[in-house]
Amino acid sequence: MAKYISKYLSLKLINKATYTKEVEGRVIVVSGSSIRFDNGIYETIDKDEIAFLENHPNFGSVFVRVDTKEIEEAKKKLGETLEEREGAEAKTKEEKELKEKALEEGAEVPKKKGRPKKAEKPKF
Repeated sequence: MAKYISKYLSLKLINKATYTKEVEGRVIVVSGSSIRFDNGIYETIDKDEIAFLENHPNFGSVFVRVDTKEIEEAKKKLGETLEEREGAEAKTKEEKELKEKALEEGAEVPKKKGRPKKAEKPKF
């Protein structure tokens, strides 16, 4: 069994495109096939699918083949998961809310370091 992991949670690759053809004066839709990653993981034992995936132009950059033990390492290699990104955004939002609350309560804002601006001279 071959396992693949993608940096996109719901990656869909078109293996064979859907098309129409005319048979005895009637138009018939011929179904294609696609490969859909579920939560960034796809498993297969089909040799045709394995060949398609490993010859795909995005193999190695968007998705990679992994062993069961390597799944967590590959996730790190391909980038953060959605949950990690959402957690970081929530943390940033929480810190911002705490700063705003502190300002409302009268806490002092730390001064920026660096060269002070020139004070405006009073005009008489």
